Amino acid sequence: MLAIADGGALAPVLTDPGRPKILHAARQDIEALLPLTGTPLAPVFDTQQAAALLGFPAQIGYAELVRQLLGVELAKGHARTDWSRRPLSQEQLAYAADDVRYLPAIAAGARGSASRRQAGVPGSTKSRRRFAISRSIAWSLRRRGGA
Repeated sequence: MLAIADGGALAPVLTDPGRPKILHAARQDIEALLPLTGTPLAPVFDTQQAAALLGFPAQIGYAELVRQLLGVELAKGHARTDWSRRPLSQEQLAYAADDVRYLPAIAAGARGSASRRQAGVPGSTKSRRRFAISRSIAWSLRRRGGA
């Protein structure tokens, strides 16, 4: 678990209803942060739940979702690392950055796909939905300067 000397300064940001929190498989993060914030994070956009609603497997992992949507292979070397040990190595820092780098683009792509679906835009097959999500994500990354 991440050790934060004074997490109180983070609590207002984490619970601010005007700042969406984008997480993948959010349950554990929400549980881990509850003692710090004293209240659940809000609002939360869970990319794993969004992906499931759009036709991906219900328990799809973040790395697999990034691979399927963006064709990017994320490193797996530090998944079981001891994050409480300091200082973090450059490899750990790179892994941690990759662990969140694509969340905003995935969320934007999922929102766009869901909006088109509600508007009645054709795309009933999984491959069409995934293609539409991938295009939305690629557009979002280019817009943010991330790809």
